[in-house]
Amino acid sequence: MCRRVLARTSIFAAAWGCNTFDDPSDNLGEPVPFDTSGSTAAVSAASTGTGGTGGGIIIGTAGTAGGISVAPEPIDPTLVRREGCSIDTASLRAQALERMNRTVDSAFVTYLNLCLPQNYNPTVTVNGGSGVVVPPSAPTAPTDAPRRFTETNVQEAGVDEPDFIKTDGEYFYVATGGQVVIIDAWPPEAAAEVSRIGVPGEARALFVRGDRLVVYARLFASAPDSFARVLESLFAKPCTYGYSCDVRGDGSQTWIGIFDIANREAPELLRELESSGSFLSARRIGASVHTLMDDGIRLPPMRFVPEPVAGFDPSLPAELACVPGLGFAAVQALFRDLHDENARIIAEAPRSAFEPRVSDSASDDPLEPCERPYTPESSEVQTLFRSTLSMNLLTLASLDLDEQEAASLTSVETPPGTSYASEDAYYVAVRTSQLATGVPSGAADRTLVHKFALRRASTRYAASGAAKGRVLNQFALDERDGVLRLAATSSFAPNPDAHSTVSLLEERDGRLEVIGMVDNLAPTEDIRSARFVADRGYVVTFKKTDPLFVLDLAEPTSPRVLSELKVPGFSTYIHPIGHDRLLTVGYDADDQGSFAWFTGIRLQLFDVGEPTLPALLDVEVIGTRGSSSEALTNHLAFTFAEDEGLLALPLTVCENSAGGGAAGETLAFSGLAVYQVSDDSGFDLSGRVEHPPLTETAEPPDCFTWWSEATSAVKRSFFFDDYVYSASNEALKLNALGRLEEDVRVIPFGESAPDAK
Repeated sequence: MCRRVLARTSIFAAAWGCNTFDDPSDNLGEPVPFDTSGSTAAVSAASTGTGGTGGGIIIGTAGTAGGISVAPEPIDPTLVRREGCSIDTASLRAQALERMNRTVDSAFVTYLNLCLPQNYNPTVTVNGGSGVVVPPSAPTAPTDAPRRFTETNVQEAGVDEPDFIKTDGEYFYVATGGQVVIIDAWPPEAAAEVSRIGVPGEARALFVRGDRLVVYARLFASAPDSFARVLESLFAKPCTYGYSCDVRGDGSQTWIGIFDIANREAPELLRELESSGSFLSARRIGASVHTLMDDGIRLPPMRFVPEPVAGFDPSLPAELACVPGLGFAAVQALFRDLHDENARIIAEAPRSAFEPRVSDSASDDPLEPCERPYTPESSEVQTLFRSTLSMNLLTLASLDLDEQEAASLTSVETPPGTSYASEDAYYVAVRTSQLATGVPSGAADRTLVHKFALRRASTRYAASGAAKGRVLNQFALDERDGVLRLAATSSFAPNPDAHSTVSLLEERDGRLEVIGMVDNLAPTEDIRSARFVADRGYVVTFKKTDPLFVLDLAEPTSPRVLSELKVPGFSTYIHPIGHDRLLTVGYDADDQGSFAWFTGIRLQLFDVGEPTLPALLDVEVIGTRGSSSEALTNHLAFTFAEDEGLLALPLTVCENSAGGGAAGETLAFSGLAVYQVSDDSGFDLSGRVEHPPLTETAEPPDCFTWWSEATSAVKRSFFFDDYVYSASNEALKLNALGRLEEDVRVIPFGESAPDAK
């Protein structure tokens, strides 16, 4: 059963990256089975499919099929242990100066934009830093326990992922601003704030396990003014969907606090760690917590907004944010003098200001991430990495929540990358295509993978390897029986050379060796989502339509493409339901012949019980171009209660598009939608929870969100028995499933603790 429920019109113009190749073989909604014999003849025939037909050259250990070599030009990924990090202080000073220039110029043009609009020019600088205007930001702000509740949506069962909001079924823990808010969640009618924990810096992410709470905060030692912290963070926003972003640190330092929360009204700090590196990602496996941090460009302490405008806040009205009586020449002189002072600070800073460091209150001595790091043995890879940054150091810190032993550190000299973890291993996948200069011949669109072996609260470097293509996000990686499966794309659609590869790698003598591969998947298309479930792989690519490829990975040395199902649009997230259903969210598309318009949000339910004949059971299209959802690019915002068949989806719904690639002109809804999902009824809308802004300074969502940077007012949601809890940056809302239009409670996250509504 397939149906269109809501409007289906344009979302993105062809000039903005839509595809430009016709596909005369399109048979939408019909599966295309592949010859699965694995013979050379069958493989060669499959690889010659026209247009969007998947093809797929299958490679075993020999690396060839039918005489066609498809192995990428080799890169030696071997890492060896050395004494001390490679730190080029002169280059680090130059990079710090460049970062400071951009930041000061951003503060300058933002002040002009709000306070002196008659003098505003987006290209004006005081030091050649090419600033950007910072937009105003919203303030961050029946029984004893439910029978059933949903937790954070994670990739691997038993491997928890950090988030700004966590629940244990009785309480919520929310990282907001410089504190963590603890909320008694049950019963809903009496839900209320219990306490607040102040933390240094800005609280960003959490873990909770029993009576232990882990808090991650970022510290800006180089940016004492609050506006400067906003500016700094602009240069490295979290990258959860890597189609148009790369994983990297933001120049901040990391603070980790471990609290005893046995008494939720009076939490007690048990232990704290502080690192010079930026927080990238983390995983919790039982009592063991593994945290990945990046040491790259670092600035000595300095200001980015001069006196007397140091209190400038762009989220306030001009009459409150601006200093009266200061003209353009005076403001320009203030910023120019500040730039010169900062340049002097950078030039005179000692080498120690740029060196990595970690302290742990459980240890009397500082920990040394640079003591004996693993570094590339190949001079080619060393050149590849160091041509972009003068220091690339990733540190994986492991600790035990139940013990007070010093954290275990393992450091690798490499740029940052995408994190994936199983219960036994932590992987970092580094895309060489993100490096701007010095890329060796044939190294573009390669992924270098580093594996760390996990054993309780300790970690060790295990192996490295190289695979063809660039990974999209963490779901492009998966481990089963010690074999890493990796889906990656070379080039971007609509480049005729674009194609995708699924590689299988196994650790052998300190290296991750490719032992099997499906190559040349979906020529001219690129990957928009991937998911591995048991011995199957699911890959969605896009050019004008959404081919869903089903792969058999039961034999790692002989992977096979089983089938391809074409439907409009594409999925950006795939959620498995058991072993034979897939629930996906993505974008619809309107085929225009030589290209396709992106249109509204598209929900799909697939039957993959017979992998050679996948079937689309139902589809729901929501809104027009500009409609968005946090869940499109961040799986933590996707909530599905499988036993009840309940889906909670954050939404920004835009309607009334003029067509032809125009965004919807009307913001029709902003909040959370709840669906009942089943084979019989497909997607059945139960109702919606409105989330209007709670304060005058909070900006409502708009209808001009770029598809790969999807967002929405609602960030997360949780089911508790017959209730749904939805969180924005401002508040936690509680609604009964039978009366979603009525708020049971609204608990703000503001700096003070106002009464719940």
